[in-house]
Amino acid sequence: MNLESTRVSIEKSSQIVFNFLTDVKNFKPLMPEDTSKFELIDDETFLFAIIGIGLNVNQVKFEGLSKVSSLKNIMPLPVDKDELLTKIIDKLKMYFKLYSENGSEFLNSEYESYLFRKDKPSTFISHDNNLFTGIIRGVSTSGKLCVQMEDFNKEFDLKELKLIY
Repeated sequence: MNLESTRVSIEKSSQIVFNFLTDVKNFKPLMPEDTSKFELIDDETFLFAIIGIGLNVNQVKFEGLSKVSSLKNIMPLPVDKDELLTKIIDKLKMYFKLYSENGSEFLNSEYESYLFRKDKPSTFISHDNNLFTGIIRGVSTSGKLCVQMEDFNKEFDLKELKLIY
Protein backbone atom coordinates (compact mmCIF):
# COMPACT_ATOMS: atom_id res chain seq x y z
CA MET A 1 0.00 0.00 0.00
CA ASN A 2 1.27 3.43 -0.76
CA LEU A 3 -0.14 6.54 0.86
CA GLU A 4 1.11 9.84 -0.49
CA SER A 5 0.71 13.31 0.92
CA THR A 6 2.42 16.65 0.78
CA ARG A 7 5.20 16.97 3.34
CA VAL A 8 4.43 19.11 6.37
CA SER A 9 6.35 20.24 9.43
CA ILE A 10 4.74 19.91 12.84
CA GLU A 11 5.84 22.38 15.48
CA LYS A 12 4.95 20.14 18.43
CA SER A 13 7.06 17.91 20.61
CA SER A 14 7.48 14.31 19.51
CA GLN A 15 5.56 13.19 22.62
CA ILE A 16 2.51 15.33 21.68
CA VAL A 17 2.60 13.99 18.10
CA PHE A 18 2.98 10.42 19.37
CA ASN A 19 0.02 10.82 21.74
CA PHE A 20 -2.09 12.24 18.92
CA LEU A 21 -1.21 9.45 16.49
CA THR A 22 -1.81 6.67 19.02
CA ASP A 23 -5.45 7.75 19.39
CA VAL A 24 -7.30 6.20 16.43
CA LYS A 25 -10.11 8.77 16.40
CA ASN A 26 -7.56 11.43 15.41
CA PHE A 27 -6.98 9.78 12.01
CA LYS A 28 -10.26 10.98 10.48
CA PRO A 29 -9.05 14.55 9.88
CA LEU A 30 -5.82 13.13 8.39
CA MET A 31 -7.60 11.00 5.79
CA PRO A 32 -7.46 12.25 2.20
CA GLU A 33 -10.43 13.73 0.37
CA ASP A 34 -13.46 11.61 1.20
CA THR A 35 -13.61 11.34 5.01
CA SER A 36 -17.25 10.21 4.76
CA LYS A 37 -15.71 6.79 4.01
CA PHE A 38 -13.98 6.79 7.43
CA GLU A 39 -15.44 4.57 10.13
CA LEU A 40 -14.11 4.25 13.68
CA ILE A 41 -14.56 0.59 14.69
CA ASP A 42 -13.11 0.70 18.22
CA ASP A 43 -10.31 2.41 20.15
CA GLU A 44 -7.64 0.66 18.07
CA THR A 45 -9.26 0.15 14.65
CA PHE A 46 -10.61 2.24 11.79
CA LEU A 47 -11.77 1.59 8.23
CA PHE A 48 -11.32 3.86 5.25
CA ALA A 49 -12.11 3.62 1.58
CA ILE A 50 -9.67 3.35 -1.28
CA ILE A 51 -11.12 5.66 -3.91
CA GLY A 52 -9.61 3.97 -6.94
CA ILE A 53 -6.90 1.86 -8.52
CA GLY A 54 -5.35 3.09 -11.75
CA LEU A 55 -4.77 0.63 -14.55
CA ASN A 56 -4.27 1.45 -18.21
CA VAL A 57 -6.20 -1.18 -20.15
CA ASN A 58 -6.88 -0.25 -23.79
CA GLN A 59 -5.01 3.02 -24.14
CA VAL A 60 -2.15 2.79 -26.64
CA LYS A 61 -0.79 6.36 -26.87
CA PHE A 62 0.51 8.36 -23.95
CA GLU A 63 1.43 11.85 -25.09
CA GLY A 64 4.51 13.18 -23.31
CA LEU A 65 4.90 10.11 -21.10
CA SER A 66 7.79 7.80 -21.97
CA LYS A 67 7.59 5.17 -19.21
CA VAL A 68 3.92 4.26 -19.40
CA SER A 69 2.16 1.33 -20.99
CA SER A 70 -1.13 -0.51 -20.95
CA LEU A 71 -2.35 -4.07 -21.02
CA LYS A 72 -3.27 -3.66 -24.69
CA ASN A 73 0.35 -2.80 -25.50
CA ILE A 74 1.73 -5.95 -23.85
CA MET A 75 -1.01 -8.56 -24.34
CA PRO A 76 -1.28 -10.61 -27.53
CA LEU A 77 -5.11 -10.60 -27.38
CA PRO A 78 -7.67 -7.84 -26.80
CA VAL A 79 -8.54 -7.17 -23.14
CA ASP A 80 -12.18 -7.48 -22.06
CA LYS A 81 -12.60 -4.79 -19.38
CA ASP A 82 -15.55 -6.51 -17.65
CA GLU A 83 -13.68 -9.81 -17.42
CA LEU A 84 -10.59 -8.00 -16.16
CA LEU A 85 -12.60 -6.15 -13.50
CA THR A 86 -14.12 -9.43 -12.29
CA LYS A 87 -10.66 -10.99 -12.03
CA ILE A 88 -9.27 -7.99 -10.13
CA ILE A 89 -12.18 -8.03 -7.67
CA ASP A 90 -11.76 -11.79 -7.16
CA LYS A 91 -8.04 -11.33 -6.47
CA LEU A 92 -8.68 -8.44 -4.07
CA LYS A 93 -11.22 -10.57 -2.16
CA MET A 94 -8.70 -13.43 -2.02
CA TYR A 95 -5.95 -11.17 -0.66
CA PHE A 96 -8.27 -9.51 1.88
CA LYS A 97 -9.23 -12.99 3.09
CA LEU A 98 -5.57 -14.05 3.29
CA TYR A 99 -4.81 -10.87 5.22
CA SER A 100 -7.63 -11.47 7.71
CA GLU A 101 -6.54 -15.08 8.21
CA ASN A 102 -2.74 -14.68 8.19
CA GLY A 103 -1.94 -11.04 8.90
CA SER A 104 0.32 -8.72 6.99
CA GLU A 105 3.52 -10.81 7.10
CA PHE A 106 2.16 -13.31 4.58
CA LEU A 107 1.03 -10.55 2.20
CA ASN A 108 4.35 -8.76 2.55
CA SER A 109 6.30 -11.88 1.58
CA GLU A 110 3.86 -12.56 -1.28
CA TYR A 111 4.29 -8.97 -2.53
CA GLU A 112 8.07 -9.14 -2.20
CA SER A 113 8.18 -12.37 -4.21
CA TYR A 114 7.07 -10.31 -7.23
CA LEU A 115 9.67 -7.55 -6.84
CA PHE A 116 11.69 -7.16 -10.02
CA ARG A 117 15.41 -7.95 -9.54
CA LYS A 118 14.95 -8.89 -5.87
CA ASP A 119 18.12 -10.48 -4.44
CA LYS A 120 20.11 -9.72 -7.61
CA PRO A 121 22.96 -7.20 -7.86
CA SER A 122 21.63 -4.19 -9.75
CA THR A 123 22.73 -0.71 -10.75
CA PHE A 124 20.70 2.29 -9.58
CA ILE A 125 20.79 6.03 -10.09
CA SER A 126 19.77 8.21 -7.16
CA HIS A 127 17.61 11.32 -7.42
CA ASP A 128 20.83 13.37 -7.25
CA ASN A 129 22.30 11.43 -10.25
CA ASN A 130 24.75 9.19 -8.37
CA LEU A 131 25.24 5.69 -9.77
CA PHE A 132 25.59 2.83 -7.29
CA THR A 133 25.24 -0.93 -7.04
CA GLY A 134 22.90 -2.58 -4.59
CA ILE A 135 20.60 -5.53 -4.03
CA ILE A 136 16.85 -5.12 -3.51
CA ARG A 137 16.03 -7.02 -0.32
CA GLY A 138 12.38 -6.09 0.20
CA VAL A 139 9.99 -3.36 1.26
CA SER A 140 9.84 -1.78 4.71
CA THR A 141 6.64 -1.56 6.74
CA SER A 142 6.46 2.10 5.69
CA GLY A 143 6.52 1.11 2.00
CA LYS A 144 10.10 2.08 1.23
CA LEU A 145 12.34 -0.06 -0.97
CA CYS A 146 15.07 -1.76 1.10
CA VAL A 147 18.37 -1.91 -0.77
CA GLN A 148 21.52 -3.58 0.53
CA MET A 149 24.54 -1.49 -0.33
CA GLU A 150 28.16 -2.61 0.00
CA ASP A 151 28.35 -2.33 3.79
CA PHE A 152 24.93 -1.05 4.91
CA ASN A 153 21.23 -1.17 4.12
CA LYS A 154 19.22 1.85 3.04
CA GLU A 155 15.51 2.51 2.50
CA PHE A 156 14.40 4.57 -0.50
CA ASP A 157 11.12 6.40 -0.88
CA LEU A 158 9.11 6.71 -4.06
CA LYS A 159 11.10 8.32 -6.90
CA GLU A 160 14.31 8.54 -4.88
CA LEU A 161 16.07 6.13 -7.23
CA LYS A 162 15.79 4.46 -10.62
CA LEU A 163 16.77 0.93 -11.49
CA ILE A 164 19.28 0.88 -14.37
CA TYR A 165 19.80 -2.98 -14.25
